[in-house]
This record gives sequence, structure tokens and C-alpha cells, in this order.
Amino acid sequence: MKQNFAMPFTESQITFQLTGYEYFAFENCAGYQRRSPHQLGEMDIGWYEPANQYLYIAELKDYTEWLRATEPKPGTRILDLFHKSLPVIAMLTAVRSGGIGQDISECLPPSWPRANPVHLLHIIHCNPSDEVKLQFMKDKLQEYMRPQYLQLFNIASCIILSHRQAKNAFPAIIR
Repeated sequence: MKQNFAMPFTESQITFQLTGYEYFAFENCAGYQRRSPHQLGEMDIGWYEPANQYLYIAELKDYTEWLRATEPKPGTRILDLFHKSLPVIAMLTAVRSGGIGQDISECLPPSWPRANPVHLLHIIHCNPSDEVKLQFMKDKLQEYMRPQYLQLFNIASCIILSHRQAKNAFPAIIR
């Protein structure tokens, strides 16, 4: 568990500066901690963007060495990302139902309207020359996380971004 959750926050060579935002980590949430001994997965960091009223939840990975391999086999990596996303969707569904998820809801940004969409981001640190290898992973994750299923749970997107793409998409907060 992260003992010091001050900003900036760095994991897998990806740095977030969320000062001024409402941010959280499930692993610091008592409701999640009560469930985590039962193999409940989570993603690394989340924040609320008041301008568009979205909640963003990100998993951060450094695949630099793995992607350098001549032919990286994405099967297990995709399943890992899928298994990070699915419990988050379940926890958000419990929160939105108003029942047993209340102890998790207490950890989420209070300003985020619970009915509003969520974006799940898998941000991958890698060499720019290896970013093209992420496309297959993006396509494969899309097979698992079909848009019609995501819509049922009010998940706006579940995508893979390279660290460079994430910095361009969120220049004020990702370095």
C-alpha cells in the first residue's frame, strides 16, 4: 500500500501531477482493502475532471523491456489488463447501485456525479519505436471489452495509450 500519496505520483516511469484535482487510489480505500484478500484487482490511480465531469481511472505499466522482444506475446498481458478493468467495473457498479458499494464510494471523488461516465485508461510506458506494437494489444483488449458491454455499465472507454499519447492527451497532469 502506498504510504505517502502526495503529488507528484510516479509508477512505471509515468508521473502524474494531480494537485488541484480530486484523486484517489483504490489500494488506499478501506472498502477495497476489505475485499482485496479475495483476489479483487484494481487500477493504480483515478481522478475527477470537473470540466467534462468524467472520472478517469488509470493502470500504469512499464512494458519497455517486454516490447523490445522480437515477438512479444500479448496474450497474458492483455488478460492482465482485462483483469485490472473488470473488478473496477464491478466496484463502480456496486457504488452506483447504492448498496454494498458505499464503503468504496467514500473513497471516490465526492464531486464526481455517480451517474456520469468513467474512462478506464491503461497507460503503457515504452520506447516510441515500440508503440506500433501496442496496436495489436489495443485491438485485443477491444475484443474483451466490447463497447456494447461497456455502455451497459456507463464506461465511456477502456483503452490502451502509450505514455507519449497520454502526455499529449493530458498535458497538464501526465509527465
